[in-house]
Amino acid sequence: MTMETEYEVTVIETFTRKITVRAHSKHEASQKVCEMYKRGDIVLNDDDYTVTEFLIDGEIV
Repeated sequence: MTMETEYEVTVIETFTRKITVRAHSKHEASQKVCEMYKRGDIVLNDDDYTVTEFLIDGEIV
C-alpha cells in the first residue's frame, strides 16, 4: 500500500459578462468599464457563471 500524499488544489471559478460602452478608443472603453466595476455599478452574479477549473501544480485536472 502506498502512503497518501498531501496535494494543494486550486479552485478557479470564472464569471463573465460583456459590457457595451461608447468610447473614443479601446483603452478609454476599458477604463470606463473598470471604473463602473470599482464603483459597484457592475456586480457579477450566478447568472454570469462560466466555468470551474481545478489546478494541481499549475495543470488543469
